[in-house]
Amino acid sequence: MPGTRVQLGIQDHFKFIGFANPVEWYHRVDIFVLSSISEGVPYALLEAMSCGLACVALPWEAFPRYCPTRVSGLRPVGPT
Repeated sequence: MPGTRVQLGIQDHFKFIGFANPVEWYHRVDIFVLSSISEGVPYALLEAMSCGLACVALPWEAFPRYCPTRVSGLRPVGPT
């Protein structure tokens, strides 16, 4: 993947950091994206929301419970 970002010319926009404290990173970014199509309890999404980030997530079965429309940001349209 690091080579792919260079080929696409986006190496200045992405970093592969390995293990890190996620809460530290939540305070460094403007948006959080959860691209998983299946989640039990989406702890990463809940952590990001608690840090005040704008969140984008794919819909899954329990999605409305954790990311209600007009409360926590963008909710993509699609099958649940």
